[in-house]
Amino acid sequence: MNTHKSVNQTIYNTRDLLLVFLLIATTGMEYFYRSQNYILIGCIISSFYFIKSRQKLNKSFLLVILLFLIVEIFQCLMFGGFNIRTFSGTYIRLFLSYSVVAIVRFNFFKNYVKLIYGFSLISLPFYIGSFIPGIESFYTQILGNLIPQLFESDSFYQGRPNIIVFSFEETLFTEHRNSGPFWEPGAFGVFLCIALILNHIENKNIFSKINIVLILCIITTLSTTAYLVLGIFFFYINYNQFRKNVLYTIVLALLIAVSLVLYERIPFLKNKIENNIEIADETTTSRFGSAIADFNLFLKSPFFGFGRAGAKTGFKSEKAFSVEDHRNNGVFNLMTTYGIIITFFYFNRILQTLKKIGTTYKLPGYYYIFSFIVIILLGFSQGIFMRTFFYAFLFLPMIFETRLLKDDENSYSYSHI
Repeated sequence: MNTHKSVNQTIYNTRDLLLVFLLIATTGMEYFYRSQNYILIGCIISSFYFIKSRQKLNKSFLLVILLFLIVEIFQCLMFGGFNIRTFSGTYIRLFLSYSVVAIVRFNFFKNYVKLIYGFSLISLPFYIGSFIPGIESFYTQILGNLIPQLFESDSFYQGRPNIIVFSFEETLFTEHRNSGPFWEPGAFGVFLCIALILNHIENKNIFSKINIVLILCIITTLSTTAYLVLGIFFFYINYNQFRKNVLYTIVLALLIAVSLVLYERIPFLKNKIENNIEIADETTTSRFGSAIADFNLFLKSPFFGFGRAGAKTGFKSEKAFSVEDHRNNGVFNLMTTYGIIITFFYFNRILQTLKKIGTTYKLPGYYYIFSFIVIILLGFSQGIFMRTFFYAFLFLPMIFETRLLKDDENSYSYSHI
């Protein structure tokens, strides 16, 4: 009997790991995220498990679908350009995210950390190897071609050589930046930072094995935003001490002073930020330039945005898409695409998720504040909020409204907490 339960538990654990992987892969892993075909495949897989585990569409899902549907109807009436592929893509993404959350529930956080930790461990040998002279051709031409891409993308954005679990992005060789399996180092930084704040749920030790690996990988990304988030995380960890102990306050002042000195001395910190600000009015390739361009557009349709069908760029074709149409500021891109109504609802759901995490796992009362700041900062640096993993935040609050129970037949039922 115990063996039977153990086998079933292994099956459920593997399933949950696979489902969370689908969200991460279709959100930002270089091999998967560029083709919408993988999102569809992911949705088919999650639908199979959704039906098999006898899940149902609840009011959280219906509320989100209704809200997006209303906004997209208004967008279509205002701008036209209805496209069935784009329209259906929104709801495929939302259902993929919902179904994963509905099935995995509280294991979502643990499995996410486990996967990012695994990718981090894999990335370090590749990263160290990048310092070997002449390794670039071996990485990009041999390893990068071992696993052929099943679905080629004809979009404006060019793919990078990769081996699924690691991306041989150009800056790995020019600046020695670690992208992990994601499209660029900054994206890896986003996933690492979220893993850091989610790992804190069960492991409060900042120097745990997992945290050390995550922090080491954050350092190797050379991502300005990830470094800023790391500083915020350390401040959060010691927040009570800073409030109660004068010595800690003095140490904090010294750390801030050291940080300012490092900011002045380390080129990729100061120069990168100042350059982004300087060129903000000239190009949308900078985070600030992207924010300005999107904010100006947002003012023209603040309630409903311009949608995903192409109204923002005048319904340009993929071939006509140019670098000036590129957006990399997730916060303002979300506002311009879906307007203030969905943006407010979305960020409120993120906030509610973090509040419920703090309450359920008995974390400090200010956990949700620091975590929310972290996610908004990450969103400011990368276009993340219209991707499948982050859509999960729209549905995560629902898992705290019910408690998972397991019956004798290993099926699942729920009772209110």
